[in-house]
Amino acid sequence: MNKEPDRPDFASTLFGGSTCLRWVVGPFALISAVMFVLPGFFALLDGETTKGLTMLVVGLASMLLFLAVVAGSRFPWAARVLTGLVFAAYLWYVLDTWLIHPKPLEAGASRGKATPWNALCGLLVIGCPCLCYTFLGRLTLSAPEPADDEMEDADADDFDDAEEDDDIEEEHENTRPTDIPSR
Repeated sequence: MNKEPDRPDFASTLFGGSTCLRWVVGPFALISAVMFVLPGFFALLDGETTKGLTMLVVGLASMLLFLAVVAGSRFPWAARVLTGLVFAAYLWYVLDTWLIHPKPLEAGASRGKATPWNALCGLLVIGCPCLCYTFLGRLTLSAPEPADDEMEDADADDFDDAEEDDDIEEEHENTRPTDIPSR
C-alpha cells in the first residue's frame, strides 16, 4: 500500500490537498515561472549575471510550486526542493546582512527594512520550518502519532502474519525428507 505520510493540515492543504488551491495557485505559479524564466535568460545574454540568475531561481521556485500543488503525488520531491530553496534564501539573507554587507542589528527597526535582526527572525520563523519540511516531510520535529484506525490495522496485520507463520511451520512439519527434491 503506497500511502503518503500524515502531514499537518497546513502542509497537506498547501501541497496538493485542496482542489480550490490547486486551481488558484497552479495557473498563477505556471505563468510566474514563464514570466521569470524568459527575462532571466535574456538578462544572462545581456551580461547581467546576478539579475539573470535571480530571475531563473525564482522561475524554478515557481515551477516547483506548480508541480507540488498540481501534481504533488506524482512529484513528492517538488515541495521539499521548494522549501529547501526558501531556507537557502533566508540563510543567504542572514549572511548578507550580517557578514557580506554588515549592518547594525536594529532590533526595533521596521519589518520592511533589511537588517540582521529581521533576517534572523525570518530565518527562525519561516526558514527553519522549511528546513524541517525539506528533510522530514512535515513541519514539526516530532513524528506524528498514528491514528486509532492505523493502530487497529497494524494489530490486524500482526495477527495475519502470525497465522501465516503457523501455516508455514505446519507445512514443514508434514514434509518428509524424501519429499524434498534433491539437486
